[in-house]
Amino acid sequence: MRRGRRKRRGRRKRRGRRKRRGRRKRRRWQTSRRTAWARVRSYLHYPGPQPP
Repeated sequence: MRRGRRKRRGRRKRRGRRKRRGRRKRRRWQTSRRTAWARVRSYLHYPGPQPP
């Protein structure tokens, strides 16, 4: 009955979807409260997109 067509074991290996590197690095500037606020205060002087 089993014709060997149903055995899909390598389905979990999605090689192209592992690009989550930028997401983790974005929160590095808030490691401590003091440096985070210093960074935010320095960002307020620059025009342009500001971090949340």
